[in-house]
Amino acid sequence: MSEKSAAVRAAIELCFLDPENESHLRAFDELFRPLVMAILVSLFRKDTSFVEDGYQSAFIKYIEIFREGKKKGVVYDAYFVAIAKHSVIDELRKQSKQVPLDEILELPTPTRSSELGEQEAGIAFFQALSRLDRRCQFLIESFYVNGMSQQELAKRLKIQAQSIPVLLSRCRDALKGHLEKK
Repeated sequence: MSEKSAAVRAAIELCFLDPENESHLRAFDELFRPLVMAILVSLFRKDTSFVEDGYQSAFIKYIEIFREGKKKGVVYDAYFVAIAKHSVIDELRKQSKQVPLDEILELPTPTRSSELGEQEAGIAFFQALSRLDRRCQFLIESFYVNGMSQQELAKRLKIQAQSIPVLLSRCRDALKGHLEKK
């Protein structure tokens, strides 16, 4: 076992002993972050902007694990790397599914620069929205207008979170269809 690996494992042990101790968490982060970031950057070279966000999400999960207590037979340094990889993948998924509504919809506007044209576009949008079923109306309004997260939408609709991007896509397509009929 290398000196760095031993230091990381010792830091993990300290965090399990006292998960509320900020100095232990900082020491663990200082030792572990460079190692994990190197692995994550090597895996996600195409878009490294998500790596830091993924690591931050993973670190929050690490703290939760420290608070839950150590379990027998788990090699935590390897386990934490896996959590970080999955956190980056989750970040990529979140970002790939979130597209501003105005980039998706080309609202019909006779004269985009005129106030009347924008009002007509707004009216056309809300008329098309009102033609959608209640579920699609809720999804589009909640996600795009109110900024509700996919997880919160899933919770409110009592469905699995991975279903939300598919439903949003179907609802956007239906909304586009109604707008194109105008």
